[in-house]
Amino acid sequence: MKARVTTPPKTFLLLLIPVFLALFFRSLPKQLSDEPSVVVRDFLVFTEEITSYPAKVTFIKNSKRIGISSDVDKIDFGIVATGTKVRKKIFLFNNNPCSVRVYIIPRGSIAEVVEAERSFTLRPFENKTVELTAFSLKEGNYTGEIEVLIRKPRFGWLTWLI
Repeated sequence: MKARVTTPPKTFLLLLIPVFLALFFRSLPKQLSDEPSVVVRDFLVFTEEITSYPAKVTFIKNSKRIGISSDVDKIDFGIVATGTKVRKKIFLFNNNPCSVRVYIIPRGSIAEVVEAERSFTLRPFENKTVELTAFSLKEGNYTGEIEVLIRKPRFGWLTWLI
């Protein structure tokens, strides 16, 4: 009696490959992307939109060499001398017919050196410029993200909850 060797059908294998690839690439670390990412979360009474911008700054001692970045899709303060303040601006506009709450949240090592107005309310159709300031007396590379969280009420009469 001969032993029968069975192999899975080719269609089954072809279905497994995209599933494997999707799971593999989904688990890759977030640091691979230099692009801003947007996440929208829906809750019962409000919606949150979180935009995460890659951010970095390098502080060096006693140097005349500086570098300033003009990238608009990331917050790169560049290379600056220790003890020097460097600023970047974020422009926000509320295009909703009701007020929204905005939170500025630095994450990673850059949170040690970046200062900004952490939370505020934007009225309907109001705009605001938020200034981010990086400052350190220590040398080092500081990286992370600056999250801009915008909390919108689902209904105008719920504005007091945000």
